[in-house]
Amino acid sequence: LSPGYYPTPYRPPLFPARWASIDPVAGRDFGAIRIVNASLMAGAVAFAAAIAIQFAGIPAALLTTVLLLFTPDLTLFARERQAEPLATFFVSLLVWLWASSRRSPPSIRRGVVSGAVLGLLILSRSMFVFWLPLAAFMPVGTTVPGSPNRWRVRASCVLACLLVVAPWWARNIVITGAFLPTGSQGHINLPAGFSQRALDNEGRWRSNSGDGAPELEAAGIDPYSIEYEVRLAEYRFALARTWMLAHPREVVELMGLHVWQELRPRRGRTDWMLLVSAVAVALVTNMLVPLV
Repeated sequence: LSPGYYPTPYRPPLFPARWASIDPVAGRDFGAIRIVNASLMAGAVAFAAAIAIQFAGIPAALLTTVLLLFTPDLTLFARERQAEPLATFFVSLLVWLWASSRRSPPSIRRGVVSGAVLGLLILSRSMFVFWLPLAAFMPVGTTVPGSPNRWRVRASCVLACLLVVAPWWARNIVITGAFLPTGSQGHINLPAGFSQRALDNEGRWRSNSGDGAPELEAAGIDPYSIEYEVRLAEYRFALARTWMLAHPREVVELMGLHVWQELRPRRGRTDWMLLVSAVAVALVTNMLVPLV
């Protein structure tokens, strides 16, 4: 590697790998990645509509599509050079697979495909590792003669997911020399989400350039090295853990605040209109269900 570069475990690999695969074809063209991201977001909307069809028919699918296309976050991230469109696509695909699975006889193949998609989702955004326990309770339809046991299907889902993420997790452990299978991003940013500063910010995630960085640089550790990243991750994880253990009530409060910061209307009238529209969609869909 060139000086100043090192094999970082900070971010999951799927988005950088996708960008690297586009470069040989389109060159360093940001427009190309925007086209790919917009296509992924469109695919996510399509799968969301397919899910709505399964539960409430075509009218619900049309309402779902319109609602999503007018959601500011979806249109924003569709044109950004970030990992959100990739993760959104895999979330929508996984939910569609699980929704379809509950209406079909148990299938090992469906379990393996679902697990592989969950693995790709984790490789898009590491936070979705918290969805891995859900795979053990994957929705499975009624058993029919000749079909596998439901728990075998769920086990195949978990195993397929682990097989997809295992190489990346093993690589991170090897290059860091520490137990950081999902990478260093979560450890480094944990104080931004759980600390007195996070509480003062009402649950908004705000990074801080301090929290151990000056001390490590003062110790002569190269800030562009794997050692620095690992030491910073360990320091900030310990810092956040100490605060969380001392403030359990505030931790619960922050959990609620983090959720609220994602749901609260923060773009003026647009989000309030979407919130009202969502309620209207639910009411109209409920009335249309018997007719579909």
